[in-house]
Amino acid sequence: RTLLVARAVAVVCGLLSLLVSYLLLRRLLGRAVALLACAAMSVSFWHLFSSRTALEPITVPLIGGLSFYLLWRGLTSGRAVTLALAGAALGLSLYTYHSGPLIPLTAAVFAIYLLLFHHRLLFQRMRGLALCALVALAVAAPMGYHLLTHTDASTSRVRDLAGHLDAARAGDLRPLASNALSVAGMFGWQGDPEWRYNLAGRPVFDPLGAILFYAGFLLTLSRARRPEYAFLVIWLPVNLLFSAITPPSPSTLRAIGGIAAAFAFPAIS
Repeated sequence: RTLLVARAVAVVCGLLSLLVSYLLLRRLLGRAVALLACAAMSVSFWHLFSSRTALEPITVPLIGGLSFYLLWRGLTSGRAVTLALAGAALGLSLYTYHSGPLIPLTAAVFAIYLLLFHHRLLFQRMRGLALCALVALAVAAPMGYHLLTHTDASTSRVRDLAGHLDAARAGDLRPLASNALSVAGMFGWQGDPEWRYNLAGRPVFDPLGAILFYAGFLLTLSRARRPEYAFLVIWLPVNLLFSAITPPSPSTLRAIGGIAAAFAFPAIS
């Protein structure tokens, strides 16, 4: 129980997250985009800070990147074993951090996209994807049981951050709208306001990087009929969801599941 050990775990998770992000982005978009994105991410304040402090959020991009890499390998190869491993990784994401459940949610939203626009591919892999879902549920089951049997303790942090949702249920959507605008701007003009997690207010990218980011997002959106680009368009917004609905916003910790996707957009530009 030492500071060195606690930080070393985060460093190892950070390094491995770079590796799985590279493997995933290379499979999705090619070697050049993967190299550019991971090179920028490796020296970014966001990733360096997250992989040097003894906090658990850095496990999210590691397990999330591994989940998505295995899922894509399984979709392209059709191998049931690969899809089963993807399911195991998706289930493990619930054991990472409060934003971990956004990883399987990303996969679920992408499955809906395939159903709407590429149903032939979805039906071809239906048996393997069903296996993936079953394995994910089996791995996640102990955490699900814990949540059900220790509700007060396991959801206390969620309740602490639920003020904006309570306001929305009461009919006041202004806090959520303000949060959403803050999250949209975290990559270019106003970043995480918490000194504990950022140079307060510092956005993810400098002005040139921000231009490349937003241009890359629009370019990717224009190609969303292709599954690999649609996946990026789904991946980042879904993993920004908790940052968008909870204060203070934007939160780089709660958005960290989308970090590799965020750095892919300027690389695409």
